[in-house]
Amino acid sequence: MKGQVQLGYTLGISLLVSAAVYFYASNWGALSRWEKLIPLIGALICMYALSDFFARRPGRAFLSRLFLLASCLFFGVGLALVGQIYNSHADSYGLFAIWLIPALLLAALTRWQPFYVLSYILAHLAYLLYFFPGFHTGQTAEGRILVILLVPAIANLVLLVLAERRRFASPVLKAMSFTAVCFILLVVSNSFFLETYGKWMNLPFFLLLALAVAYYHRIRHKTYLLFSGLWISVVAIEKYVELFIHFVDESLVYWSMLFVVLFIWGNVRFLKFVRSSPPAASPESTADEAEAVSAHNAYVAWAARVLAAVVIAIATVLGTAVIMGFLVLILEVEHPEYAMGILGVLAVTAAIAARPLNSVVRYTLLTCGMVVGTSAGIILDSLPVLLLFLLSAAAAFVFITGTVQRIYCLAAGQVIAGITLDWLFTGDTAVPIFSILGAILLVLLVAAGWFIQQPSLRKPLLYGGYPSFLLVFYILTFVTEGAVYYLVNGLFFLAVTLAVFYGLRKSLTWVYAISLGFWIAFLVYKYYDLAWKLLHKSFSLALIGFILLGLTRLYERKQSSASGLPALRSRQKRFTVWVLTGIVLLQVGMMTVQISRSEWLLANGRAIKLELAPVDPRSLLQGDYVVLSYTISRPEWGEAKLKELEEGAKVTLVLAPDAEDVYQLDRIYEAGGLLKEEEVLIRGKWDGYRSFEYGIEHYFIPEGTGIDLERQARYAEVKVSAKGDAILVRLTGE
Repeated sequence: MKGQVQLGYTLGISLLVSAAVYFYASNWGALSRWEKLIPLIGALICMYALSDFFARRPGRAFLSRLFLLASCLFFGVGLALVGQIYNSHADSYGLFAIWLIPALLLAALTRWQPFYVLSYILAHLAYLLYFFPGFHTGQTAEGRILVILLVPAIANLVLLVLAERRRFASPVLKAMSFTAVCFILLVVSNSFFLETYGKWMNLPFFLLLALAVAYYHRIRHKTYLLFSGLWISVVAIEKYVELFIHFVDESLVYWSMLFVVLFIWGNVRFLKFVRSSPPAASPESTADEAEAVSAHNAYVAWAARVLAAVVIAIATVLGTAVIMGFLVLILEVEHPEYAMGILGVLAVTAAIAARPLNSVVRYTLLTCGMVVGTSAGIILDSLPVLLLFLLSAAAAFVFITGTVQRIYCLAAGQVIAGITLDWLFTGDTAVPIFSILGAILLVLLVAAGWFIQQPSLRKPLLYGGYPSFLLVFYILTFVTEGAVYYLVNGLFFLAVTLAVFYGLRKSLTWVYAISLGFWIAFLVYKYYDLAWKLLHKSFSLALIGFILLGLTRLYERKQSSASGLPALRSRQKRFTVWVLTGIVLLQVGMMTVQISRSEWLLANGRAIKLELAPVDPRSLLQGDYVVLSYTISRPEWGEAKLKELEEGAKVTLVLAPDAEDVYQLDRIYEAGGLLKEEEVLIRGKWDGYRSFEYGIEHYFIPEGTGIDLERQARYAEVKVSAKGDAILVRLTGE
């Protein structure tokens, strides 16, 4: 019950906050700067006040922490909005670095997992964007790139070791640090990314993975043992691709066949190694510990099956490519599609019949057969061939045992069914294709829920059919038109919302997780798809939010009084309250400093006119805006002079007015140099290619006015300080 209540409050509050943001944004153009800023700061303080209010209420610790997290999140959004209000954008790393300060303080104070995760993400974004603006390396030297990337790799390794030594309790952070170490080493060991140093980084990467396997086997941690094995498979594939590209010739077909065999054999042996490892439980375990260990071992067994399915999928792709290469390059078959169809039938038949085969080998053979055979049907444009392999998928589902294996067969059947329906409805819209496919999946789900009692068939139909049904239903919310569009969208949102609460009430974690994922995806992506204005979205989200909060409150009162965690106030020392207040004041102070600097520049800066050429994209988080390109952005100097500048180099430039009083780029300013009376300084950053960036490249506008502005605007009015700081004031046609 507690989880359902917490979820209801979280979703309802999230919708109300979103509604407020949309309402705020819908009136953005009509508000003055202070009308925008005062609610911004007030909302941050209000969220902290709500956190403090609920901290005083028994059983409301979750809501207290939720509003405290919202206060921290809103601080980051507020930093971005201040930049939007003044049309002046600092370096991205600076925003994340400032945001990191209160996140770290709150993480240390509350020891709550969301603050750990937020701090971890912000720290990595600030660090990487400082060295790689826009996440591109540009002309940075290989050695410098290697050192820059190894620093977070080592930091994550230290974090992982501390987690293993139980210096802090955060399973999520532990998993993220393990993943980050492996990913960074995978990147720096790639010979195409780092041509000089990449090959030398393979040895420490292989050594780390070997140590991980040995360590997690010794401590009987099968989950991370499986993670290590998965990364070994990823590394093997990456190295295979590297070698393939470096040494392209016909003999690679034979080497590829050998690699596929070794890849499957190695993963089969590794899965046997994991399954044969000693259980994590100890004879001295208490009943609760034994139950927890049993649940963990059950999860590991399921994860092992999922890993086997991933291996099958990867081996299928590689095996299919090898078969095609063998037919075309080695045998030089003129029409390989016929041979593909025959090989597909033989492979599927053998996989269904050959039960003694190892499961990974067997299902790799099955999927290779389906992929090759279905490809033959597509090439031949033959409905009978497609139907033959659709029936093969159905036969494999019936005769092959195992939940994950049957889910795999069901997924294969859905793909083939989609291809077949596309063949039948050639030239028509996608609506009938997805409607029929969705109806088939719904019938299977109903049959599994009400009529099929055999667990071996019921479970894979539910586990595999439900997410597929939601995916097809979700696609229909995009491809339908007219009144049907709104009907389908309304039904989808209602169905997935009810499914989220049903999954929680019945303790069906998989239903809850899948439904919540689609619920979030629907709200996020529909922001760009709906024809409504921001004001309409605001009222709609507010209505849904109030309904959710009301239903949650009624459900909570019906079940029992809220239990929750102990109130934050009751288990914190008195000074903690003052520390939290200090953190909030620090956030307000940081925003105030940023606002004051911008206001001072607007009041005292020198106004200049720059020529521009705008374009009109959409901002993911900040509404409509235009991206501006100035004539001063691209210098017409010789390449020799520009090559002296490194990517990301910060320089001060001199601008001088032309005959029409439009300022143009004159030269790079040298310390101590003299300026003429009409000249001004402006600070910029070299992007490493051909442009300077001044932090005034974005201009935020009322919704839907970007195209008109792009047509009319020719110049930008900018104010610059004596030191070269710039703020974009307005756009003009004259």
